Amino acid sequence: MVHDEALGKVMQLILKDDTQFYKLFVENKSFRRELADVVYAMTNG
Repeated sequence: MVHDEALGKVMQLILKDDTQFYKLFVENKSFRRELADVVYAMTNG
């Protein structure tokens, strides 16, 4: 849960740089889950 909140905050920062990427993150649940899984693996692997 904390991980998802942190990822959401990072995505808000990315919004300033890349609105299309943010839109994909917000609108595509499978993309969001895959991205969360990758980030989790990178930070906890």
